Amino acid sequence: MAKCRVYLTTYRRNELLRRALSSLLEQTFQDWVCELHNDAPDDPFPGELVKELNDPRFIYRPHPQNYGPVKSFNLFFKPISEPFFSILEDDNWWEPRLLERLMALLETSPEASLAWANMRYWKEQDDGTWEKTDRTVWDREIYREPFVFKWADPKQVYQALHSIGSMVVRTSSFTTRPVPETLPFFAIDPARERLYPGPLILEPEVLANFALTRQTARKTTITEDTQASILLARSFLRHVNASDTYYAQVWKNAQGWPVRSSNTLVIASILAGKLKFLFRHATMIDWLFFAASWVKRPLRMFRLMRSVSAYPEVSRFLDERTAEICAVAASPPRAVT
Repeated sequence: MAKCRVYLTTYRRNELLRRALSSLLEQTFQDWVCELHNDAPDDPFPGELVKELNDPRFIYRPHPQNYGPVKSFNLFFKPISEPFFSILEDDNWWEPRLLERLMALLETSPEASLAWANMRYWKEQDDGTWEKTDRTVWDREIYREPFVFKWADPKQVYQALHSIGSMVVRTSSFTTRPVPETLPFFAIDPARERLYPGPLILEPEVLANFALTRQTARKTTITEDTQASILLARSFLRHVNASDTYYAQVWKNAQGWPVRSSNTLVIASILAGKLKFLFRHATMIDWLFFAASWVKRPLRMFRLMRSVSAYPEVSRFLDERTAEICAVAASPPRAVT
């Protein structure tokens, strides 16, 4: 049995698949097995590539039909015999030390649910070449050493801390559960953090590369993504018992510029029945922004107010899992088995 199972997922990006697969083969940690999932059943290239490699560590899994990202990702979070697992998407690629470094962090922190590495952004050009940017997901001037995040960090109200494409997860009964297939693709990462009871460890060294491609598998709208954020925040407000200082920071984060997400908290507070929280922290500018949004986009705001009825399965899932992780995280730290 290998120590880590790597899920490599692809959909009609054959040259990018070669790059991702090469980065796996070049890992300094080699005790892995890889499931290559092809979500384009009529594309023979991934299967031919596996045959060409002639490496017994690769298992080819063509899907019988196009599942899409959420259903496909659920295949990667299932009970397995390997103690750790990871996901490599075909448009991203890893630096050689990623698996070695993240496995070491998890082995020295047995209570942690996952570890993930910082990622560098690369931008695809019109001619198909790639431009290396100076941007990374996490600021290395702020995070210089591995940093441990415990539930519930203010960033987890309606966003994710970790990057699913640069992580190693500890296999457990918590971490290998599916999410609702009706979940908007945007919300996969933050929703999954409601399934990780142990700390999450950030490795600030850039050990993975995130591709800003010209074409994307994204199939959800901004309204659907915002509905998911509202449901995440609603479940958080319903179950996380925190101080006023804590929620003041949450609200301050939502009042950021150039992207203001205070409407997410306003609507989530109303849907969660947390009006005391709302009136205590919302400013006049937040209320003016909320009112202006109704004037400018009334249909969209109406849909946002109906987020619970639009996604009842997602709403129920987030409520149950948020309540569960709050109960588990309140216990003393323990190993995840």
